[in-house]
Amino acid sequence: MNIRLWNLQMKTLVWTFKGHKNPVWSIAFSPDGRYAAAGVWVENIVTLWDIATGRLVREFVGHNNWVNSVAFSPDGHYIISGSSDHTLRLWRVETGECLQLMQHDGNHSVRSVAFSPNGRYAVSGGDETLRLWDLQTGSCLDILKGHSDDVYSVAFSPDGRYVISGSKDETLALWALDWELEDYHPADWDEGARPYLDIFLTLHTPYAPDGLRRVGKPQWTEEDFQKLLQELGYRGYGWLRPEGVRRELEKMAKERK
Repeated sequence: MNIRLWNLQMKTLVWTFKGHKNPVWSIAFSPDGRYAAAGVWVENIVTLWDIATGRLVREFVGHNNWVNSVAFSPDGHYIISGSSDHTLRLWRVETGECLQLMQHDGNHSVRSVAFSPNGRYAVSGGDETLRLWDLQTGSCLDILKGHSDDVYSVAFSPDGRYVISGSKDETLALWALDWELEDYHPADWDEGARPYLDIFLTLHTPYAPDGLRRVGKPQWTEEDFQKLLQELGYRGYGWLRPEGVRRELEKMAKERK
């Protein structure tokens, strides 16, 4: 049971990631495009693959039933997985450590999971409900009821104000989330925003001739920078001053080898 990476422009097969003995039910790219995470049936694991080399980097072991859904956090440092063992697990990408174990429901598989745009929360779908989770504490903040059958797919809007869900009951539901927005004073910089600048720099570094690795110095336009500011707003850092973000971005670009 293999994973295949395709070049869409050339319509060619780039890599075949070999190693799974059972079906791969879910797959996700990391935000910087360096890795892919796969959720595997029967083996009950999440695997992490290096896109440039086709190498298996790490296995995340802990579920005791099929893994149905995987997603990367917006900063790329975490993976969340949903399983037929009725749980969600939050994993640290760098170490494979399970940071949180969350019980969605005792009788239904977790079929879909998604991170909020700021990476602090997650939503899961399994039975006829959606559940909203605080990932720092692992606590369920809310149960969203309205579907009449299992929820198969969930996603946040880019600004985090809405969740959309698709169900076996043949409906889509749009949910408005009543967040209490934190009031921050404007500042030049916050270290919590660094991973998003790292991702930006990676995505704006030219590809090597093989089309897999990125080499050279990052390059971006003013339009690209404005999109970065918008992205930071979605991630909860809209209070950062543009001039402060620009200085830090230019500093980080110079430090890259």
